[in-house]
Amino acid sequence: MEEAFGGVSSVVESSLYHNVHSILRELDCEPQAGSGCNKGMLRWTLHNRVDKNPSISVPLLRVLIKELEKAERIDSKIRIIPLLHTLVYTVLQSVFIPEDLYRRMYFCLKSLVTLPVPYCAIALYYARQMKMEQNAPGILYQRRVSAEHNLRSDLYTLHEKVFVFVDPDVFPPSLVNALKADVECTDPGRDPLIYKRKVLLHTVLAGFGKKCQVDQLAQSLEHLGEELELHFQDLVTILEQRTEDGASDDVQYKTRLQEIYQDILTAPKDSPCPSSQAETQLPSPEVSFHVWNKEDDIWNELVNFALMVPADRNSACLDEDDLKRNSVMSTVSTDSGIEGDMAISELSSMMLESQGSPEEQSSSQSFYRRPCVRCPKAGNRLTLMMEAIRGNGGYSLAKEERNLTARILVMGDDRTLGRLAKTLHTIRKREARHLLLTKRVNMEMYYIPVTDQTLSPVQEGAPEDMLTLAGYLGSVDPWYDCNINGLGAMILKLAQM
Repeated sequence: MEEAFGGVSSVVESSLYHNVHSILRELDCEPQAGSGCNKGMLRWTLHNRVDKNPSISVPLLRVLIKELEKAERIDSKIRIIPLLHTLVYTVLQSVFIPEDLYRRMYFCLKSLVTLPVPYCAIALYYARQMKMEQNAPGILYQRRVSAEHNLRSDLYTLHEKVFVFVDPDVFPPSLVNALKADVECTDPGRDPLIYKRKVLLHTVLAGFGKKCQVDQLAQSLEHLGEELELHFQDLVTILEQRTEDGASDDVQYKTRLQEIYQDILTAPKDSPCPSSQAETQLPSPEVSFHVWNKEDDIWNELVNFALMVPADRNSACLDEDDLKRNSVMSTVSTDSGIEGDMAISELSSMMLESQGSPEEQSSSQSFYRRPCVRCPKAGNRLTLMMEAIRGNGGYSLAKEERNLTARILVMGDDRTLGRLAKTLHTIRKREARHLLLTKRVNMEMYYIPVTDQTLSPVQEGAPEDMLTLAGYLGSVDPWYDCNINGLGAMILKLAQM
């Protein structure tokens, strides 16, 4: 980790320069036949290189800023959005960024605001993000990890989750398990303490840079027990307060961060713990993998997410609750309670039950109703949400509006998109009657085009027949064509490997 603050050789800088230029040339080139499977691999390789070696982040940022300035100067709009995305991803992975580089980055982004939509909108959003990161280094990392792994805090309540739905008509059953294992097993265990240690380590390093004793800090974090939670909550508090106050009181912010740093270093070490390498790599998000067999699968998973149902109490557990409800349906009263409306058979049975001792007969001049309960229809998740709002049913529903984000990633071809359109129409119809789900969950849709025709020998024109919309998006957006269409062509082949 020490080399993360040091310089890199000119050979590395030259290599990064050539990597970025290769990616830009791929955007400029016209699509060629047979090259679809290799599209986007250059950018994925660069991202992987940054993940494994954070020391190259600062020189890579300098290269990206130069290319953004050049793209604006020569009016090459096709390069701007890919460069912006790569720039912000590199900032997230960076351990420490010098102040002069922050200023140059912010000035570059601010100059792009004069461009037409969508370039100005994306540049303005990222300029605000960079200004916030400059005032409170490490806050973008902290927010991303806290949201994606549900690290609860009072001041930052956002929670995000990725849902992957694959079309069984496209993905053969033999490849589904391999793809599921690759998607879900990125971070085995998913211990929240691991992520909180990463946030603490990354934020302190981002704030103090070379002044921080990296190895000693990492070892001290491994020994922390209950105090780890207290330090994490304190860190989130000072970062969020710093964001609200701006750069008005820099001394107080540095002092409070220094106090957390010293408390961690001087914390008592009760039990020996094996020293581990300091890692600040951005962890993969929480991903839920599903084979899209039923039309209501997306709706059911969104309801589980809104109800905060844990991973071990998924839709199967909700189905068990529905069965329990169904077991008492025989005691539900369906009559109006008026004697004249009651069936003759029910009247006679009640008359027999009411016969007893003479005292009871004399005192029981009218019929009585059996004990009964009212319960919702089985399998109605909308009813479960309404019960959660009232505080019943054993589930909790978030009171804050739109503090949950569900990133729904669908893999398939044009048939899959047709199913997705039908599902979204059904959700809108349900929400038109009862505005419950979309009031609390912000839904973002992502589409990776994959067709089963990639498994068969390539025939001229065959793959494009089932990927009509993907072809249109690729013709409009070269970045989508290189990185998303190219990725879809590789998924099934990688699963086979």
